[in-house]
Amino acid sequence: MEIVEVGTIFYNMWGYDQTNIDWYQVVSKTPKTITVKAIECVNVEDTPTSMTGVTTPISGAFKPNAKPHRRSLRVTPYGIKANAEYGSLSVWDGKPKHYSTYA
Repeated sequence: MEIVEVGTIFYNMWGYDQTNIDWYQVVSKTPKTITVKAIECVNVEDTPTSMTGVTTPISGAFKPNAKPHRRSLRVTPYGIKANAEYGSLSVWDGKPKHYSTYA
């Protein structure tokens, strides 16, 4: 089971007609909650016209004006999750995540 500590990176995959990935890093925690802030990422397109690619987070690179958000933790069959505005936050496994865009 994953252990959530300050510095742990979470991601949220969401969207309709596209796949958005938002990245967050834990800045404080209690036994049942975490406080996260949005962090920057690097997006690499598969090809210039494909509208798909992979994204990875930049640890410690908090987005300008990123506000801390307190989230409840829960254990699921898929690992530790936290509530998000859209869907849920998942602990990042260290692998790039695929995204798609819509033009």
